Amino acid sequence: MTMWNPTSGGPPSKILAIQLRRIGDSVLLAPALDGLREGWPEARIHLLTAQPVPDLFVGDSRVDVTWIRSARARLPQLSSDLRRENYDLVLDFQSLPLTAVLARATGAYSIGFKKRIRSFLYDRAVSLEDHRGSEYAADHKLDLLRAAGLNPTLSMPRLAGMWPGSDPWNDLPRGPRIALVPVSPWEHKRWSAAAFAETARILHRETGSVFVVAGGPGEAGQLREVAGELSDVPHRIKEFTTLREFGGFLGECHLFLGNDNGPRHVALALGTPTLAWFGHHNPTNWTPPETDCHPVLWDRSNAKGRFVREDLEIVPDQPEEAARVAARLLDLAASNPR
Repeated sequence: MTMWNPTSGGPPSKILAIQLRRIGDSVLLAPALDGLREGWPEARIHLLTAQPVPDLFVGDSRVDVTWIRSARARLPQLSSDLRRENYDLVLDFQSLPLTAVLARATGAYSIGFKKRIRSFLYDRAVSLEDHRGSEYAADHKLDLLRAAGLNPTLSMPRLAGMWPGSDPWNDLPRGPRIALVPVSPWEHKRWSAAAFAETARILHRETGSVFVVAGGPGEAGQLREVAGELSDVPHRIKEFTTLREFGGFLGECHLFLGNDNGPRHVALALGTPTLAWFGHHNPTNWTPPETDCHPVLWDRSNAKGRFVREDLEIVPDQPEEAARVAARLLDLAASNPR
C-alpha cells in the first residue's frame, strides 16, 4: 500500500489526531478540528485522548470516533489496535515521546512538532521557530495542518454539542452569576485566597454579584480556603464530579473569575467572558488575539524580557483593578446575552 502524503494528490480519508491529556490544551485543539473539517469535509476524524478530555467532545460533529487511553492500557495492544485502523494521516498535537511512538506505530504518514529525541519518529517534524502566525497556542497547533497541505485560519476555540444544564444558584440571591474558580494543581499558579475574596467583596458591593466557588474532583480544600474568607458575600461551594457538568455550569455563568487553568479555557470556548490570574507564565500564548472579553491579571515584571502581545489587555493583579475590569465584563455580558 502506498502511504498517503501531502503531495499524493488526494485528500486523506481517515485521520488520527492525538492529544492525550490536559484540559486547556485539548480545548485549544478545537480550531484545528475546525480546520480539518473545513479542509477535508469527507474525512473520518478520530481523536486519541485520555480522561476527562472526551467530555469536551461529546456530540461534536468534528470528531467521528474517540479513542480513550486508560492509564493501565498496554502500549503494544493500543499500538496494534491503532495500526489496524489504516489511517492515512496522524497529527500528533502533543508530541510527547509516548505520543510520537504511537504515531509511528500506526504506520500512517505522521506529522508532529520538532522536539529532542522524538522528531525522527515523524515523517515530518514541524519547528515552531518557523511559525508565522499569532503567538496563541491554538495557532501553533494549526502549523501541523499547514504542514499537511491545508491553509487554516485561526478561529476562536469553540466547544460544540449539547452541554447539560447546571443550577447551583438555587439558594443564592438574584444577581450577576460569577464562577469563581481558584484552583490549580500547582501552587505557583494560584492567586491568593485573600485576593480572590477581596475582589468578590468589591464586586458584590458594587454589582450585586453572587458566586459559586467551583472546582473539580479532589479540589475541595482549595475551594474551602477561598470560601472561608467570603462570609459576607453570597456564595456556595460546588465540587463538580465530571468535566461535562463543570462545562455546563461554566457556559451558563455571566463571568469566569479564576486562575490560568483548564476551566478557564472551557469557559472561553463556551462564550463566557473570563478574567484569569497568571503567575510567572506569559499569557501571550494562552489568550486569543483581538478580544475584549478575556483580559488577564498579570504582573508585567514577570515578562522578564519575553515577548508580550500588544493587543493583550493586561490588568494589574490587585483586587480593586480586578473588580473594576470584572464589572465591565459583566456589563458586556448583559448587553450581549447568549
